[in-house]
Amino acid sequence: MDIFNAFVHPIIKLGPKLPEAALNLVVGFILIEVILFFAKRFLKIVRLPKDLKGLFLSGMRAVLWLFLIIFVIKALGLGNLVVAISGSAVILAFVLNQGAAGLISDIISGISLAGDKDFHVGMKVSLSEGKTVGIIKSVDMRKVRILDEKGQIHVVPNSVVEKNEWLVLETKIKK
Repeated sequence: MDIFNAFVHPIIKLGPKLPEAALNLVVGFILIEVILFFAKRFLKIVRLPKDLKGLFLSGMRAVLWLFLIIFVIKALGLGNLVVAISGSAVILAFVLNQGAAGLISDIISGISLAGDKDFHVGMKVSLSEGKTVGIIKSVDMRKVRILDEKGQIHVVPNSVVEKNEWLVLETKIKK
């Protein structure tokens, strides 16, 4: 019975805090969407490559969601959990180093691709020795999306694109 109470009692204590946490989640979601809407509008005014804009928005979305999750956890009264997670971030980073290597490689490659004059949204390219041919639809923090002639979207990690050769077939898409 003590084991049962040890698990059930904390859950029961969360009950009264759930409506506030749910409201925070909903308001936070709406706020994130509003912030991203205005960020997109602002980035349309700023003269940056489309690829770099996608990277910026993708990173901004991730950071905003992280803050919202922390805020909701605090609203549930689980502040100790936030402290434990943030306090163990160094250990977690060390343990996940191998898994994070691909993520970091994709992000750095994405930044490199965004600055490359021969790789932009709207260009028709051939990747991996002709295995993927199509129009670059988007470049975000981790992936490149290419629309082929069949209407299929190929999602390729940035690091794979950057490491291999690509061939620019058309720089302007005919309408």
